[in-house]
Amino acid sequence: MFDTLHCVPADSEVRIQQLCREALAANTQAEVERIIGVLRAAIAEHIRLAKESLHLQATTIGLLDGLAKDGLATKDSPEPDSRIAAD
Repeated sequence: MFDTLHCVPADSEVRIQQLCREALAANTQAEVERIIGVLRAAIAEHIRLAKESLHLQATTIGLLDGLAKDGLATKDSPEPDSRIAAD
């Protein structure tokens, strides 16, 4: 049913690391300030994506827990076709 969960893209972390390296290698204060502005935006986007991912994962876990309590998502449950055939 839920075979994949949303995750924070790895390129988000890579971009943040790259911007940190650029800030450390900058030659002027103006360069540093420009890069720091971009870095802050990248970090804010990363945080937004992480929160979204956690929310989706929590929602999925809640749904699966609800299905399990209803007996619909246990690995020991018979296949839907076999329940129909038994009726």
